[in-house]
Amino acid sequence: MQDNKYYYDEQIKNYFYEKHIQSFNKSKEDLKDTSLSTLLALLTKQGLTDIAKRLDIKGYSKLGKDPLIALVAENINNDLTSLLEDLSYKELVLLKDLSKEEYNKYTFNIEELTAIGGLSSLGLLYKISIKDRLYLVVPENIKEAVLKLSKGRKYMSDLKERSKGLNYIDGLMTHYGMLLGGDLYQLIISPDKKEFKKEDLDFYINYIFRSYEAFTEVNSLVHPYLFSPEDIFEELRVRQTIPYDYDNSEYYIALGEDFKSSWGKEVAELKKVLLRNKLKKDNADLLITELIFYIKNDLGTQSIIDLLNERGLNFEDEKEAKELIDALANVYNNTAMWTLKGLTPKELSERRTTVVKKDKEPGRNDQCPCGSGKKYKKCCGK
Repeated sequence: MQDNKYYYDEQIKNYFYEKHIQSFNKSKEDLKDTSLSTLLALLTKQGLTDIAKRLDIKGYSKLGKDPLIALVAENINNDLTSLLEDLSYKELVLLKDLSKEEYNKYTFNIEELTAIGGLSSLGLLYKISIKDRLYLVVPENIKEAVLKLSKGRKYMSDLKERSKGLNYIDGLMTHYGMLLGGDLYQLIISPDKKEFKKEDLDFYINYIFRSYEAFTEVNSLVHPYLFSPEDIFEELRVRQTIPYDYDNSEYYIALGEDFKSSWGKEVAELKKVLLRNKLKKDNADLLITELIFYIKNDLGTQSIIDLLNERGLNFEDEKEAKELIDALANVYNNTAMWTLKGLTPKELSERRTTVVKKDKEPGRNDQCPCGSGKKYKKCCGK
């Protein structure tokens, strides 16, 4: 059974990567220019239509591809200032950094998935595949406006403050993986949440819907690195008694600003083990990030081993192998998992222990208080 699960996990992961790579638009040869019209011409008609919908452009539905390219380009150019001013701090900083080069070689980074997806949906950034090499490209005719806006110190300072609410949302999505759209909406309109400003409601909503995918079956939003929404949702259904914690704002904002802010001593120890095996610091950080998200997705042990092998790590020495296994186990036990509704395996174990020690024990056919959704006799009451 375990082998089947590992194979299934691997299939899910491979499907994600295939889908992700296919989102890059193919060009048979190097582009003669990187103008907006040239980049738009690489998109499929569906891709152009998606941008038109996101930008709320009227009269696009009956157009052929060439007139549609012209219409989308015209709208982006005419509304460029307002489009840029609606970006989050992270999105604008990323766009500014990418505007310094004509072609930016793409390196997979989970932390940039929401920003890249959001910018692409607005027609401000393009994912291009040239001769099997992947690039991120900013249209030449919008770079000047991006660099000019990002040079304004006061504007960037105000935007950073304004984006705290978005960091809150990013932190929640990173922690839980899947959230009901209605819950997020109620959160951002709550008068008790000082991180959200009433006048910025459209700013928050536009960001949410361009950054996160919809899992329409249950009106939820999912993290872009969540491999199988159906499986996660099934796991959440059996933990309905575990409440979401939306109040830990400092933690969520920090997590949304910088994923590494959540790394504790367990991750630090794993990093030491990886660095001792001559993995470069930046590569170690990227690998650890992906390992943690494998755990969040509840992928099997074999998938984790395969990832380490892909990165060229070889732990043939018995002592080194034990160090790695122990370090990985500690990270696993202290990682907030999407299948556990944001709890870590360690917290779930402590929760069950606490339940068993209560003076009044639940009836054997009652729902188990640990939140598993199972009857007590089949869970903590065994």
